[in-house]
Amino acid sequence: MGPHLAVGIDPRVSPAASGSPRVAGSPGLLAAQLLVMALAFVAALGFTVRARRDGDELLAWLALATTVSGFSRLNYFLFPSIYTGWVFTGDFLRLIAYLLILIGAVRQIALFQRRARRAAVLEERSRIARDLHDSLGQDLAFIAMRASSLADDDPRIRQINEAAEQALLSSRGVISSLGREGEPLFASVERLATRLCERAGVTLRLEVDNGAAAEDRRREVLLRVLAEAIGNALQHADPSLISVELSGNGSWLRLAIVDDGHGFDEDEPVSGFGLAGMRERVEAVGGELSLSTARGRGTRIEARL
Repeated sequence: MGPHLAVGIDPRVSPAASGSPRVAGSPGLLAAQLLVMALAFVAALGFTVRARRDGDELLAWLALATTVSGFSRLNYFLFPSIYTGWVFTGDFLRLIAYLLILIGAVRQIALFQRRARRAAVLEERSRIARDLHDSLGQDLAFIAMRASSLADDDPRIRQINEAAEQALLSSRGVISSLGREGEPLFASVERLATRLCERAGVTLRLEVDNGAAAEDRRREVLLRVLAEAIGNALQHADPSLISVELSGNGSWLRLAIVDDGHGFDEDEPVSGFGLAGMRERVEAVGGELSLSTARGRGTRIEARL
């Protein structure tokens, strides 16, 4: 059909005379360039709207690419030519559009790889949590139950019982921090505190900020501090009420655990490594831990990150 088609551009039109726009060519060719240009700009608008709505970075790169592609078609419309040996501004613009698509694709692949790695980590953490719950947790629960059923007048048996119950509470905190990595921080705090207090029959008062969030390491530290603090209170202070307060934003976090138990003198030596361990964990992520207590007035432990 070649001989029967209209000539797109007059071969006598030289690109050497293209210092200013010179629209020349068959109406079909020019209309096609304008149509492709219009479709590119419409696509750019659609990609922009969807990128803002969905927060999709790839769509933002496609919006940039189609915008540049639309301007390349405008250049082809203003400076039409059949001389492929000449390089036009539209050629550079089209190359830039392809590079933008390539950048967006590479970044999207990198995002998928990061998500795949994170999913693998979460799956492994869940597996470890299940194994701990089915093995260590059950064994500790059995030891605590059997120790409590033995003679209460033997101080060695009581020490074994207390150690087993303390280890059980700590293990539940570790399992909680491992097993629900994907849930919000406030939900993990609520679930862990409720679970520990309900098992001991102690009233719990929660004041949590739903906007409080933390990256993985700080989240785990706060949950470990929460489990340790509640476990210490249940084990040694005989409280009737435990209050848990969580607040913060993107730059700071505060977790406070308050009980109305026996308390103790702050100058009194504290046996074990619970408090020291909590302080070391908090300081390791750039925070600080404070303790406020008095004999007969309860205890307040506060972690600030």
